[in-house]
Amino acid sequence: GALMKGKSVCQGYAYAFKLLCDQAQIPCWIVTGYYGDEPHAWNYVWLDGAYYLVDVTWDDPVGMDDPDYVYYGYLNLTDADMTRDHTPETEIPLPVCAATADNYFLRGGYTASALEAGQYGDAVAWQVNDGARGWYQILYTGAALSEERLADFLNGNAEAIRSRASKGIAGGRLPALSRYALNDNIIQLLFE
Repeated sequence: GALMKGKSVCQGYAYAFKLLCDQAQIPCWIVTGYYGDEPHAWNYVWLDGAYYLVDVTWDDPVGMDDPDYVYYGYLNLTDADMTRDHTPETEIPLPVCAATADNYFLRGGYTASALEAGQYGDAVAWQVNDGARGWYQILYTGAALSEERLADFLNGNAEAIRSRASKGIAGGRLPALSRYALNDNIIQLLFE
């Protein structure tokens, strides 16, 4: 499976995550349902007095050619976030996941509510200070964002973002912004 052979389908990911949570004494359950029209499995976890949803399958960077790439788009989500593309299939009432305190992006401050270079620079700087390298992810909480709007913003503000983010780096600066991606409301920036 996922831990022994490094390959698995979603159910194997969900069971492997549950095993790791059990070892860490984090209460965890597996739920099955659908991702779009495809059968799928993911997890519920109980952290700091609240339920969250986790889908390690979709957080796996399979196919990325960059060993530093990590994705956190499905880590500690609410029901509202997860049900945008996941539908549980169960007759058993499921716990309500409404807390946001342990959401990866919100807990770390890796968010931006507007296309404003300072917000992006701060979000990247906090990730640098937390040990991230290469790819940086920002949860965009503003109005709908298109690839074109993001491209226009980054083309005009990449150096300002880099400069702001570099203020927190001891003895150096971030390399130039070389690539970016928009995945739903998560902006991914690669400085290399």
